[in-house]
Amino acid sequence: MERIIRNHLEPTKELYALALQTGEVTLPLGGKYPHVTYPVPGGTETPISNVWIVNGNYMGKTYECHGCDSCMKCYQDAGLITYNIVRRDSTSVRSTVCLTEKGKQYLIERHISGFHPIINAWRRREQLEVVLVAKEKFDLEIHPSDTTEIYHCKVHRKLEITPFIEALGATGKENQPDYVRKLRVDLNNKEYPMVTYIEMEP
Repeated sequence: MERIIRNHLEPTKELYALALQTGEVTLPLGGKYPHVTYPVPGGTETPISNVWIVNGNYMGKTYECHGCDSCMKCYQDAGLITYNIVRRDSTSVRSTVCLTEKGKQYLIERHISGFHPIINAWRRREQLEVVLVAKEKFDLEIHPSDTTEIYHCKVHRKLEITPFIEALGATGKENQPDYVRKLRVDLNNKEYPMVTYIEMEP
């Protein structure tokens, strides 16, 4: 039963990733720019971009973050990158960024099957590494009904975050269930069980 439900949920499972520019980069100083903005079409000036990847398929909007040196220092302190400043002026920092072995554990290629076009597109723009920052996780409660052919299930959804978010001061609330879906599983046809949504709870 659990396998049937998880197979049904798998296509909707969301992964959240960060496109991190590596090599020698120019970063704005922390606090000088809006943290999250809509991307400029064709723009290549922002070193960090939030990329929404759903099961290896690009969906939704892409937001860009002016990755200030403060974020890089947090990643450095967490052991995720090496970060060496080359020069600094009144508005920006020129530095080198490289993933450590710890940081490489979260490369998106390790968490999805095959490469995705948006990853390659970003990499054509700049020298980028796409790392996992969070993924959906589902906890299940399965309840039989009066008949063995029908089951009811509660799906508790939460985000499983990685050190790339924890390093920026995640509160831990992300790991708490944020909504519940109620499902009905009909096993009258054993070859093609029917799973339907009943309702969603906040």
